[in-house]
Amino acid sequence: MSGWTCSRAAVPSGGRYLVVPVDGPDVRVTATVREALRPRPAGAGSDCSDPFLEHLFAVALRTVDLTAQDAYLDCPTRESRAWVGDAVVHQAVDLATDPDWALAVWNPRLLARARPDGMLPMVAVGDFARDGVPPIPD
Repeated sequence: MSGWTCSRAAVPSGGRYLVVPVDGPDVRVTATVREALRPRPAGAGSDCSDPFLEHLFAVALRTVDLTAQDAYLDCPTRESRAWVGDAVVHQAVDLATDPDWALAVWNPRLLARARPDGMLPMVAVGDFARDGVPPIPD
């Protein structure tokens, strides 16, 4: 087989490795990954003498920027759902570091949509928000 083959994921996903099966001695593979990050305006920073804490701060910002879409999503490498409990951490990072609070303000409104029985769902909207899926415990 010769020529170009292009593949694009239907939904955003994360990963650490790309596995490409090849057949033949003269195969050349080129891969490009396009990362979708939320734009982060300049805001609060970190200035610490501990390199580990500086790295941890950078990882926290990057995680929120990778998972902040129309809601805070749990993780780019898992099911990418708006879990109510996971959003608390993302929102806290945003409120402390991002001068644009639009998503942080929207998120409680999105999550506060009670089920018909009055309980909050574990996940905002989507397939896990319907009846029959356990609610957040009291």
